[in-house]
Amino acid sequence: MRTPLRWLADTLLWGLTGYGVRLGRLLAAFVVILIVGTLVFKTEGAVEPKTPPGAGSPNAPGATPDVRHQLSTFDAPWFTARVFLPVEIPVASAWQPSSKTVYQAPAYVPHVRFVTFASGLKMLGWILIPIWVAALTGILKR
Repeated sequence: MRTPLRWLADTLLWGLTGYGVRLGRLLAAFVVILIVGTLVFKTEGAVEPKTPPGAGSPNAPGATPDVRHQLSTFDAPWFTARVFLPVEIPVASAWQPSSKTVYQAPAYVPHVRFVTFASGLKMLGWILIPIWVAALTGILKR
């Protein structure tokens, strides 16, 4: 008898990879994630520069905390890939997600911050990339 958790894992695996023979579905999911992440991180104020060690804090006198930064059309997909992949890549490493909200919503709707969106993207990467690698290498074939 199958447990609900095993059924859920089996259904997720079949839906994403077709047990290792339909990797196009998973690749399509990666493309959608990359496009959505690019659109989100391309907005003004989505990222802020990382402060190098010893450069002072953003709250130091003379700092301008309201400066809005925006990634270029070239840098936004690379930044999304850097956040999504479970391995560190050096591209767009001068930036980090800001703590500003993604959108201004009514008071009764919870606000999603760019850093929260980036955390969710990182968790998705830690789940989907190993599934893709395993399916690609044939481990998940039955």
